[in-house]
Amino acid sequence: MTYDLNLFSRTTSLPTPIKVTIPDDTLKPVTLAGDVQISPTLTLHNALFVPDFKYNLLSVAKFLNDSTCCTIFYPNHCVFQDLSTRLLVAVGKKECGLYTIETTHCRDRASNIAATISEVSSSPTSSATKN
Repeated sequence: MTYDLNLFSRTTSLPTPIKVTIPDDTLKPVTLAGDVQISPTLTLHNALFVPDFKYNLLSVAKFLNDSTCCTIFYPNHCVFQDLSTRLLVAVGKKECGLYTIETTHCRDRASNIAATISEVSSSPTSSATKN
């Protein structure tokens, strides 16, 4: 789900509006859904438009059910790989306990992906200070 209508490449009105519960325990109306392109080879289908929620969230379980990808989570990053082509289609990094996907990197070149993984793997992690 996303609050940013500009992220959608296609939207459709839901025949019956639905409500989603956000973390502050309030119900928010949803009237639109559509496609959001994360990378040149990675599109999320039926993403919900929730204008009152100021974050973009991905249901990994729904995405995996709707795609031919697998996701591997590491302590500091995650990768999305197409099972049929074996190409990496997206890389995420862990920030403040959440995995984020950068959409500005080119995912078509293996060298860019390898460099991104290397950067993420070598970056310091957030941890409590040891005494």
